[in-house]
Amino acid sequence: MTSKYLRSFCATAVVLTLFSGVGCRNEGKPKRSKMMGPLYSYQSLQAVQRSLDLNVGDWDVLEDRRPLSSDKRPPFRMFTISRKNWVQWRNAGDLQLTFFNDRLMIVRFYPMNIDMFKGALSAEDGIGFTAQGDAWIDPSTRVWVGKDDSGKIYVGWIDKVLQHEMDEWIKKYS
Repeated sequence: MTSKYLRSFCATAVVLTLFSGVGCRNEGKPKRSKMMGPLYSYQSLQAVQRSLDLNVGDWDVLEDRRPLSSDKRPPFRMFTISRKNWVQWRNAGDLQLTFFNDRLMIVRFYPMNIDMFKGALSAEDGIGFTAQGDAWIDPSTRVWVGKDDSGKIYVGWIDKVLQHEMDEWIKKYS
């Protein structure tokens, strides 16, 4: 009886071990998440340039923060660009894109008319805002209406998984 129980236990353990690895193969690879229009989180600057048909001189660099090359910590780069007079869904405004380690993390669009843009956003991307002024796009994008330090209103998209990765880097290495 003990031998039979032991064989059964071992067989079950082997099967569970084999099947437990099946679902984990893609677990470490984050999923890109939809942002504004054709943009997705985790896109590189070059992929965003292609998606938006931008050339190198079409934007202003607002931030390019990274450690010195002699720094022994893992990479940390914040790169933010701005494109004035961007038109998205027949709405003009300023577009701001922030990359964390060459992966699109934040999009901010400052439309001339926030109500018209929210209507276009609902019609084009199916985004409906809550009473609190935010929305969620699976798997990891938060969308919100915000106001920057100078009082300008914008619509923002942020990948919460990338934000968490950045926050963890800051906690661990700063």
